[in-house]
Amino acid sequence: MSWNLLFSLILSLFLASCNSSDDENKKLAAPGSLSFPVTSLVLDRNVALTQPIIPSISGESLRFSVSPSFPTGLFLHPNEGYISGIPTQVISDTLYTITARNESGSSSFQMLVRVNDKPIPSLTYSQSTISMTINQNITPI
Repeated sequence: MSWNLLFSLILSLFLASCNSSDDENKKLAAPGSLSFPVTSLVLDRNVALTQPIIPSISGESLRFSVSPSFPTGLFLHPNEGYISGIPTQVISDTLYTITARNESGSSSFQMLVRVNDKPIPSLTYSQSTISMTINQNITPI
């Protein structure tokens, strides 16, 4: 291999490593202001949210987190940031901080959440005494 060819090859490799694309050097914008359509949630235990609670935010490659953790059954989607689920744990008013972040920064929103204990409906019957016969259908009450 001639010195000219070797020099040209080394120079080409060097220049190729110096010329990275704009996409590689482009830094993500920090997340915009995070908000939700509500600042407080009052939920009933074992009752599903009728629809997800969707955040309003701008930014790319966002990851969402909540602190402290939501009560059992209530979820924050880690990539999309929406809240959904069926809370199964009763809690008093608790302030949660929801944060959206990427490599360039973060934005947070505070939300007050309470989960009430929804009472089990009581059962009543029109008759106080019911007689049944073995191997016979039961008449509806």
